[in-house]
Amino acid sequence: MVRLRELVAIGVAALAGYAMARSFTLGLWYLAIGALAYLVWAGRHSSKRIRFIRVGTFSFAWFATLLHWSTVLGSGAWVMLTIISALPLLLIAVKRFPESGLSSYLVPTVGLTLVELLRTNAPWGGFPWGLIAYSQVESPLMPLSRIGGDPLLAAAIVIVAVFLLNSVQSHRWVRGAGGVAFVVISTSALGHLLSVPQSTDSARVAVIQGSVPQRGYHENKQAAEVFLNHIAVTNTLASDLLRAGTSVDLVVWPENAANRDPVQNPIERKPIQTAVDALKTPTLIGATTQVSDGVHTYNQAILWQPLSGPGATYNKQQLVPFGEYMPVTGPLTKVVTSLGLVVNNYVAGHEPGLFVLPQFRFGDIICFEVAYDRHFTELIGAGAQFLTVQSNDATYALTEESPQQFAITRLRAYEHNRAIAIATTTGISGFINNDGEVVLRTPEMNSMYAIGEVPLQSEVTFHDRHSHWFEWFIAILLFVFSWRFVRTKLQSMHTDNDLVG
Repeated sequence: MVRLRELVAIGVAALAGYAMARSFTLGLWYLAIGALAYLVWAGRHSSKRIRFIRVGTFSFAWFATLLHWSTVLGSGAWVMLTIISALPLLLIAVKRFPESGLSSYLVPTVGLTLVELLRTNAPWGGFPWGLIAYSQVESPLMPLSRIGGDPLLAAAIVIVAVFLLNSVQSHRWVRGAGGVAFVVISTSALGHLLSVPQSTDSARVAVIQGSVPQRGYHENKQAAEVFLNHIAVTNTLASDLLRAGTSVDLVVWPENAANRDPVQNPIERKPIQTAVDALKTPTLIGATTQVSDGVHTYNQAILWQPLSGPGATYNKQQLVPFGEYMPVTGPLTKVVTSLGLVVNNYVAGHEPGLFVLPQFRFGDIICFEVAYDRHFTELIGAGAQFLTVQSNDATYALTEESPQQFAITRLRAYEHNRAIAIATTTGISGFINNDGEVVLRTPEMNSMYAIGEVPLQSEVTFHDRHSHWFEWFIAILLFVFSWRFVRTKLQSMHTDNDLVG
């Protein structure tokens, strides 16, 4: 009977973890509240063994479901990503969560915030896919991101979840429902106060989505065809603009669309120059270029100019470990090789991707970097009036990876009050306004271009002016909790010594 009860408890934990993963599906943000309420409840159990079993089951179910798209790289890669993402959450099972008082809110909030900060930075630069805030793109609590970024938004969801849990456990159902309603209404009102009028100045931007001959893990083998697809779509855009008697201010290609060093290789350089000259418009080319050592490469954005050719560049800073570079040496490299992963030889850049044109300044983010808030705050601080995201999602076409990345980009647009133009190889490309609203979204696996009016914003959010205040606040709370814990232990030791004496 006890064994059956334990199996049922594990099943409930797995179901809660699955619900957490499903909250990242558009429109299901509220599932995160119930799932996190379960997680906090599991963290209150008096048995450390049971806490670890339930929290661990929840965590692995969450990330195994959310990251299932990575199975296109093989089951080994999926398992590795799941383990890397799920293990840090076990830290909250070490110490039992309080069940009442202010600490019942603060301890789980601080604990989960620290876990997410850890996931964002370690190991190998972190893998922050699946942060709690990314599930809240259509949540009424999203205005909080303009104050404290994704950590504050996540903390708010945890606090609401704890409030709901405490209300249910104390059988105060009306209080619980009323409290949640109050938070939702007050945060929505805050959103109206924080809303910024859309600028009347704008840039006309075109994004190119050339697509690939075959979906899946083959894009390096299809580099020539992918490049020609993007040249063809760009030439079509130039012809259509000429026929209509109109123009655009900027054209954006996806990441790695020119995969054979178009600066040095005439096979790619000449067609690009011809296409850009026909457009008479600066074009941001996503390229792979050779480093001077002849061994390594850059994942690079090149602002290609009519007549004069390649100009300002941005080298991707946040490289994907085990994909764009090998972060380990020795026996672990054999493990990675056995998983069938193809690891490139990229080196990271060190400067933000700010590009300056006579009419405007814009910042560039490349693919995986959308998950890292610091790259956005860097660009806003440097004066970017709108942002571009270049991505190569061909490997994950028609999986959940592309919608998840698009949702993260929507959060970033709102959080930083900047419109974003997105160019991806296979989709989802499109345009997002500075309020997070989707203006245009392309279908996947279509070869096409899209044109949008992108507002030029100059206002800076509180979060961008004071980007780390909430992390410092959490650090102060952690210090207070640690000091209280040490003081209690010392008092206990003194009491025991007095009794012995």
